[in-house]
Amino acid sequence: MNSYGFLSTFTYPGHDVCEALNVTVSPGPTVRYSEGDNATLYCHISQKRKTDNLLAVRWVFAASPTQEYLMIKMTKFGSVQYYGNYTHHFHKQRLHLLKEKHGTMYKFLILSLQQTDQGHYICKVQEIGKHRNKWTAWSNGTAATEIRVHPQDTGI
Repeated sequence: MNSYGFLSTFTYPGHDVCEALNVTVSPGPTVRYSEGDNATLYCHISQKRKTDNLLAVRWVFAASPTQEYLMIKMTKFGSVQYYGNYTHHFHKQRLHLLKEKHGTMYKFLILSLQQTDQGHYICKVQEIGKHRNKWTAWSNGTAATEIRVHPQDTGI
């Protein structure tokens, strides 16, 4: 109590922010598609965060547990960037990342699935905020799903 009989509270930067964001991916944990289908994956961030903080969302592809490839990222300002082999025009036409529901839901589209698209897809989210005029990472969250791609039925 202070000298006026009221409880004093002090807020420290980051004190009211959880260390981990609550991130979920749907559908999951495994979803099956046929070759040529379009896949829609959702990354939902439901952890309460500071309202003026921004999110950076990355989708990573893991064909095996030891090999992860950053595919696509939406920066804290909402621009989409492609990485590695996914920078090729072919992939840019097939991969799309969109923000929905006031920045709490991100939709990742993979058009015309191929056998090589089979594997784990990991959504990695980082909460970023300004502290003393510098961008600072406050918290992180990760969730994953597995896509299985079956050969298209040729009808033979």
